[in-house]
Amino acid sequence: MNGATLVRKKLSAMHLGYKYIANDVNTIIKMDSIENSYKRTSDFGMTLFMPLMDSTKAQKYPEYFKDYALLTNEVKIPTLIVTGKDDHAVGPDYYKNYKFPNQKVVQIDGSHMLYYEKNGEFTAAVCDFVK
Repeated sequence: MNGATLVRKKLSAMHLGYKYIANDVNTIIKMDSIENSYKRTSDFGMTLFMPLMDSTKAQKYPEYFKDYALLTNEVKIPTLIVTGKDDHAVGPDYYKNYKFPNQKVVQIDGSHMLYYEKNGEFTAAVCDFVK
């Protein structure tokens, strides 16, 4: 079992699983209220992440877990990287692995769920980049 899986399991056992992707449980509550307003399924997410929790399950999409950061230097178009200073789902410094030749990095004081918890800053970063 890798370290990330162990942390996720321990947080879930203590009813703190939300901490893996958000600093505040209210972010998850808000996200769920919005996303529960339309029909959706969790089929893909469960298929993707269940093998991380249960090693007896086969990974159907191994390409999802490959590290494509090594290819970023080949992407020549302008690229926006929005990263959370407390993003523990990906890692707060993971963005440093990206080597897009024409990249702009915007760090926001938040977690993996920036578009919910810091929507104004997230939206401003995207709009500024598009301009």
